[in-house]
Amino acid sequence: MFFLVIPALLGLVWPAFEWLWMVEAVLLGVFLASALPFLAKLTQRSWTLALIGPLMLAVRSLALGCGYLAGTIHYAGSLPGARAPIIPGWKRVIKRSMDIAGALVGLAIAIPLVAVAAVAIKLDSPGPIFYWQVRIGENGRPFRIVKLRSMVAGAEQLVDQLVDVQRLASEPAFKLEDDPRVTRVGRFLRRTSIDESPQFWNVLKGDMSLVGPRPEEERIVKLYTDVHRKRLAVKPGLTGPMQVYGRGNLPFSERLKLELAYIDHYSLRNDLILILRTFPAILGGKGAH
Repeated sequence: MFFLVIPALLGLVWPAFEWLWMVEAVLLGVFLASALPFLAKLTQRSWTLALIGPLMLAVRSLALGCGYLAGTIHYAGSLPGARAPIIPGWKRVIKRSMDIAGALVGLAIAIPLVAVAAVAIKLDSPGPIFYWQVRIGENGRPFRIVKLRSMVAGAEQLVDQLVDVQRLASEPAFKLEDDPRVTRVGRFLRRTSIDESPQFWNVLKGDMSLVGPRPEEERIVKLYTDVHRKRLAVKPGLTGPMQVYGRGNLPFSERLKLELAYIDHYSLRNDLILILRTFPAILGGKGAH
């Protein structure tokens, strides 16, 4: 009822909202009718209490309503019933603002690079320019990640010939140093991380952040233990501890240690440091398989 007061007041100057006065009147009548038994008891004790009784009930109902909203509204990207986000309040707002600004700048820079890469991809091997895959994001939420195709068409169907995924339970991650599925152009795209540039779109949409743990494949996440799942507590990042401190050369245990430290000791300052350290890491090319 109280949330309709301001729109109803607009009805004084905007006829489109006049009907809300009738809604307010009906709700007020229902409210007073439901309060009659309580007001009758107050009247037996004191007329003064009876007069302020409606105000007491109104404040109580408003408090209960706000409490209900606080308990049911969840952040975009989190699943209903999920625990409170690791990055709450103003830090989350600033981080999201950085993501939007960075994604817009990144897309502006990436568009001409992607255009040139698209031509090279089509000339090098048959298949689509972009590669879409389901990855797991914040709180286990699946989303479709986009990359420039760096492998032969149908590369996913060849995974079982190269890796026994079910045997990765203790180290649920794999990165082949000399992956035969990678094309000639794909090796250059991976070496320079240009293949990742379309993911600025995922950042802009809110599926990913500029900084965070790298998003993992759905079939790999199914092998996670409870400890491994802690890395899903924040949005996955376009860059992060893995990209800065070794990329594909990092064993999963070391990568997990770095990513959990990032989450447990999160700060906006650390995000900025990781972004700045990403550029020399890309230029160095260490671990870019």
